[in-house]
Amino acid sequence: MSTRWLAAVTVVAQLSVTPGLAQQGSSIELGGFGAYTFFDSSLSFDDGIGAGGWLGFYLLSRLSLEGEASYTTADWNGATISYVPFRARLVYSQPVSGNFAFLLGAGFVHNEYSKDIQGADNGVTGLVGFRLGFAGPLALRVSGAADYILKPANEEDSNLNIGVQAGLSVTLGPLFGRAAGARPRAPGHRGASALTAAGARCRRTATGTASSIPTMRARTRRPAPGSTPAVARSSSRRVPQGWCWKA
Repeated sequence: MSTRWLAAVTVVAQLSVTPGLAQQGSSIELGGFGAYTFFDSSLSFDDGIGAGGWLGFYLLSRLSLEGEASYTTADWNGATISYVPFRARLVYSQPVSGNFAFLLGAGFVHNEYSKDIQGADNGVTGLVGFRLGFAGPLALRVSGAADYILKPANEEDSNLNIGVQAGLSVTLGPLFGRAAGARPRAPGHRGASALTAAGARCRRTATGTASSIPTMRARTRRPAPGSTPAVARSSSRRVPQGWCWKA
């Protein structure tokens, strides 16, 4: 037990020094991973390889609520064991630089043992790792998880199972199918650059500087001989949006 435990802790410590990416609040992250589990020595299981997935919902920009499940097979004195842990935890994501973020989590774990033996137990779980973001919503996630079982199924005083996981995740923003961080524009939104350009054109024409913007002038009617001069009337045509009157 002690040799495996020290080896697993060393791996987890090495993984924890590399960071990952914080997400937008109300984003959803889902992913899959491969796992390698170091079982407690009191179980007498051979260490096993498995796979699983997780689904997380970001309550805040750096805090998420995650659910995870995985499936691993292991040998036990010539018998085959199926090991399925279900985990629910809170994970804090601390951005370090660029697309790297450090992950730290804690929560509850429920273990199911089946096939040649049957059993189940509950405990607490902790996670430490990192996320490396790629282009778009895709990211690499590597972590180590430790499950401490207070009343294990094999009736020992306690068990400690440690797993190492690596996989890919996809993050969706508040609307499904949209990457986190993307904000939709309001209908009719012109953007700051368009408004700035229009303002610059208005300033140029107001100072009399030559401009390529079409202009319109008020039209006047020449009075007939012996009649009273008519008041100048402006055109009924409206100036299109973004144009300016020439001074």
